[in-house]
Amino acid sequence: MASVFYAPGGLAAEGMILIEAVSNDTTDNNNHEWKRPWELGIIGGLLFSTVEGDLTETHTYIPDFHAGVYGNVELFYPLGLRVEMYYVGLGTGFASLGDSKLHFNYLTVPAMFTYQFRPLFQLEVGPYIGVLLNAKDQGDDFKEDITDLVNWLDVGVKIGIRYELSQVVDIGVYFNRGFINTQRGDRVSQFKQYNQCIMFTTCVSITEMLNK
Repeated sequence: MASVFYAPGGLAAEGMILIEAVSNDTTDNNNHEWKRPWELGIIGGLLFSTVEGDLTETHTYIPDFHAGVYGNVELFYPLGLRVEMYYVGLGTGFASLGDSKLHFNYLTVPAMFTYQFRPLFQLEVGPYIGVLLNAKDQGDDFKEDITDLVNWLDVGVKIGIRYELSQVVDIGVYFNRGFINTQRGDRVSQFKQYNQCIMFTTCVSITEMLNK
């Protein structure tokens, strides 16, 4: 309920309008509710990845994709928890080696805290863990399995912003950075390189589709 402050002449009326507007805006924010206390859905999209670290001056971003599932749980407004599990293709290109590319395929599970800082917008940040499925060194006329040369574990952080297009569809952009050396065996002592990618994600809520 807005308080009324009296002032000479028309200032009182103008003051009442301003105070009521601020009060109503605050009330709207305080009364905001999540779509649902929990939600399940599918995710997928395009990404661009590379590796950063030693001897990566000529490395380039390469496109790939990710696809999987997610779950959202409300903690207390405006905070929530989001857990994802998806297949993701990472890797890097080489500006000095033409079409040669390294491809690292992982099963990845991020667990992120979400913060709804504005209606329809959520900031998300948290750790992820990835398990290597396979790795290849590939070009136009060759393909070599290099799984034994790549670390089987990838751990890092994922941060991004998600926007609610509708009750069913969200879109988001994320930055992932690994903290564990992708090299394995004798190569670990020679140099350190870490996965890095920019992800463009579309989220489709199965929960909302089934409840329409």
